[in-house]
Amino acid sequence: MVSPELQLRYRKPVRVRDVVLSGFFDSIGLYRRPDREQEAIADRWLGILGMADLADRFFTRTSYGEKRLALIARAMVKSPELLILDEPCQGLDGANREKVLALMQGIGDRTETGLIYITHHEEEMIPCIGHILKPEKKQRMVTDADPVPECPREGPPQAGG
Repeated sequence: MVSPELQLRYRKPVRVRDVVLSGFFDSIGLYRRPDREQEAIADRWLGILGMADLADRFFTRTSYGEKRLALIARAMVKSPELLILDEPCQGLDGANREKVLALMQGIGDRTETGLIYITHHEEEMIPCIGHILKPEKKQRMVTDADPVPECPREGPPQAGG
C-alpha cells in the first residue's frame, strides 16, 4: 500500500535505495541484509523511475515527489498481486503528479499487478483502471419518529433449523 500517511511515517535516516529494499521485508527501515537478486530488483526500479542517481541520498533529503516514487518502487519490488494506492497524487506538484500517473499507467499496462486506486479527483483517473466505484452521498436525517432499525440480537442461524 502506498499513501501519503506512509510517506509521513517513513522518517528513518536511510538511503533511498534502502527504502526501496525495505519493501522486501515489509519494514520501515532496513533491518535485514538483502541478497544480490533483491538489490538488482531495487536498482532496476530506481532506474525505471529515473532515480538511480538518488539511490545513495538520504530519503529525508529528497523532494516530496521523489519520496512518493520511491515508496511506489518499495511496494513493487515483490511484484505484488495487488497494489493499493490511497491518494497517490495528494500533495504533489504538477510535474510529479504526471510522473506518478504515468508510472501507475505503466504498472497497469505492463505488469500483472492489479490496482486499487483511490482518489477524489476524476482528472487523476488513469486509462488502465477498468472499474470505478463512485460512492454517492445520501443524507438521511434520523429523528425520534424515524428510528434507525435495530439489528436482531439473535445468534447466527442454526443449520437445519
